[in-house]
Amino acid sequence: MNTESTAGAFRAEGVHKLFKLDGHQIHVLKGVDLEIPDGAWVALVGASGCGKSTLLHLLGALDKPTGGEIFCRGRAYGKMSAGGKASLRRHEIGFVFQNFHLFPELNALENVALPALHWGWNREKARSRAERVLERFGLSRRLAHRPQELSGGEQQRVALARALINDPGILLADEPTGNLDAVAAAGILELLTELHRKEGKTIVMVTHDPAIASRADLTVRLVDGRTETPQPPPS
Repeated sequence: MNTESTAGAFRAEGVHKLFKLDGHQIHVLKGVDLEIPDGAWVALVGASGCGKSTLLHLLGALDKPTGGEIFCRGRAYGKMSAGGKASLRRHEIGFVFQNFHLFPELNALENVALPALHWGWNREKARSRAERVLERFGLSRRLAHRPQELSGGEQQRVALARALINDPGILLADEPTGNLDAVAAAGILELLTELHRKEGKTIVMVTHDPAIASRADLTVRLVDGRTETPQPPPS
């Protein structure tokens, strides 16, 4: 049996995370246990500073837990080399952040194509794929515009397109609507909904907004560094 195909998207077992600040230790995560099935949309919610973004970064192998283990599709991060984790992120996980993280000197097309060029794709393939994703997100007339020439909603669409340049099965989104007005936020949520329902993407999304969390299949609340039992959104 292929354990990767039956293991789900993520599993966290007794995950702890401590940070040192001014000689003091801050125990952010205190033994988190969590399972996220493949194809699920999960909202991570909780008070500010409760560890939502920290947990998201650990799931994405952007940081290491202080204790415990995290698995992605059955593969333990603790047994992976740095190169193995980089390969996992390159092929299977896309990231979207609240602050977009676009390069101001590059236009929309270049921002989206850049990761693929870094991975060794030839220029034509990278630009063609970037153009297709941007057109899908309604940005066909904005390819040559730099971030400062785009609205917040357009910038987040560019960031989402960049996260999908390699067509990953998993999307990790940290407050993806946090810097957007209501109209732009609704547009991003519709795109995420389409990616989830039509393409079966696994989405793990940090949010502080109950209305946004209600879009998810499961809501996981972090309280005092631990997860509460996941509950489905209200019908």
